[in-house]
Amino acid sequence: MIADLLTFIIFLWGKDTDTLFLVSYFTYIPQLAIIPLLCLYAQVRPLFQTRNKRSPPYVLTKEYLMMRRFCLAPKDGGNKTDTLVFFALTVWPAINIGIIIYNYIEFERQACSAFMIFSKCVSIGGFLLYGLFSFVVYKLRQSHAEELSKCADRIEQNYLSIGEAEAHIRQSLIHLHGFRTLSGTWGTFSISIGVLGICTQLYWNYRVIDMDPPDVSESAIVTYAVMIWSEKLQFVLQPLVAMGGINVDYLWRRFKRDLTERLRDANDSEKVDNLLRHMKQIDTSFKWIKSTAALTLVSLYLGLQLQHQNLYYWIGPTCNVTALTQ
Repeated sequence: MIADLLTFIIFLWGKDTDTLFLVSYFTYIPQLAIIPLLCLYAQVRPLFQTRNKRSPPYVLTKEYLMMRRFCLAPKDGGNKTDTLVFFALTVWPAINIGIIIYNYIEFERQACSAFMIFSKCVSIGGFLLYGLFSFVVYKLRQSHAEELSKCADRIEQNYLSIGEAEAHIRQSLIHLHGFRTLSGTWGTFSISIGVLGICTQLYWNYRVIDMDPPDVSESAIVTYAVMIWSEKLQFVLQPLVAMGGINVDYLWRRFKRDLTERLRDANDSEKVDNLLRHMKQIDTSFKWIKSTAALTLVSLYLGLQLQHQNLYYWIGPTCNVTALTQ
């Protein structure tokens, strides 16, 4: 994926008429590359950092995934919601893969170079990994929600010591912290870049519709528009489904609200106040929305500034993308 992106940067960088295509590709390949990079980072990080035995395991390590698995309560007869979410998060990437293969067979097979075939194979693998990673994030989110719910149950049923209650809360937040950092990083990156991609695609669609390109079939324009729109929308919507929002901070906020309601009728109001004060002190929320808003403004700027662009890299009769790599 990195070699794919670098190839297009080398051939297209500094060419005014190719800015639109380069920006569009920047919103595509990095989306697929971020998943294996995050997984690789999760496996390499423990090799260079030491932690004591009482520290929680790093996110996405085998130890961490096994711990999260035990936090999920088994359900009789399976979980139909999980099955539906799994299909929703994997069928969409599979549809995009099908469109990629169809476009290659219908429009590109005669002209594409060996490099472009390799690039398409990498994209197919990237979409498969993207769908599976989204489902893993969904299940991890479920496990943390279950852990926080059990923590509230223990505090409500065994409200004996403020120190014991604080320890339960602190442990649950430590476990959540690593996950919300990783998922927030992924979600912010994917949604922000996805918004930029949608803006470039809007510009491309409006320009192509206004023109009557020679030697380009209407079916090619429609098929590539469907493919690109499907990819851009997936990169924006799929993280929202997996995380249940733009990040998972709402899990902590919901836990605090739930615990407050459960302890509202407690006899020892002083202990309740101390517990709520403790949660406020250890709370560390993240402001992921800022980068999303910033890239949205960049998207609007690019939409206004792009002029005289080559609009036919994917649909041109001479397969312009292939010409770059031959």
